[in-house]
Amino acid sequence: MRPLLGLFLSAGLLASLGGYTRVDTFHVRRAALDDPRYLQEFEARRQVLGRDALGLYAHRIAPGDGWVMAYRRFSPGGVFTIDDESFEKLTLWLAEPRMYGERTVELPSSEALVVYSRGGSAWPVAACSGWLSTGQVSIQPKGQRILVEVSGTLAETTGSCPPSIALSFEANHLKDVSLLTPWLGAKGDSPYSESYRR
Repeated sequence: MRPLLGLFLSAGLLASLGGYTRVDTFHVRRAALDDPRYLQEFEARRQVLGRDALGLYAHRIAPGDGWVMAYRRFSPGGVFTIDDESFEKLTLWLAEPRMYGERTVELPSSEALVVYSRGGSAWPVAACSGWLSTGQVSIQPKGQRILVEVSGTLAETTGSCPPSIALSFEANHLKDVSLLTPWLGAKGDSPYSESYRR
């Protein structure tokens, strides 16, 4: 029985290693959402672009006058399963790029926008995407890091999203938008470069 038990233990160890989730967080000033109305105008885009319109693209970041904070989670799935990788992205834009201590913004607001997506990395067309229609955003400086707390009701655009989200994370400082990868927020050469962490 010992060889069989060893086989089960080895398989369990491999499966747990395969499921190692990676989380990336950052905040960057002089930045904005590349297309702030992407999700609100998604149906019109889909009529023109068809399956090339993906909610995932709402997380693209460009140079701008505001401040962007982001959460990116990637799970590689199990070792013995194909195409079960998953992603989760939240991107917060604030109009004011300077920090004046702790700050809370009630949503909706012309001073803030939060977009959210999650789904299978191999199937980004089926991913859920939406934006916070009501809720609250709180930020608190901790040196070069920012404690971010986001909660509220999600206005769903694509896929099957939860009715509300609540997420908190510490965002690391990123010097410039030019340092972004497609996974973090730059435009990729394919949807998969934005739904997979490379």
